[in-house]
Amino acid sequence: MPKGSRYETWGSARQKQNLNDRALSFVESLQNIADKVGISVTQLSLAWVNQKEYVHGNIIGATTLEQLKEDIDSINIRL
Repeated sequence: MPKGSRYETWGSARQKQNLNDRALSFVESLQNIADKVGISVTQLSLAWVNQKEYVHGNIIGATTLEQLKEDIDSINIRL
């Protein structure tokens, strides 16, 4: 798990239900797509949400200014 991630910070007990082989495989697939187009998985995910007509806002969980910038920059990505 990435250093400083929510999983590391709050422990596996809180996140255990979400961390399984299926989820990890899905994230790996997203990482492959993001790598091909030169963006982060975060930006890929937010760009997807941003382009849904029925979504009027998304929820971000930035804990650093770098993460906030990455999140904000996702508005300029077209999938």
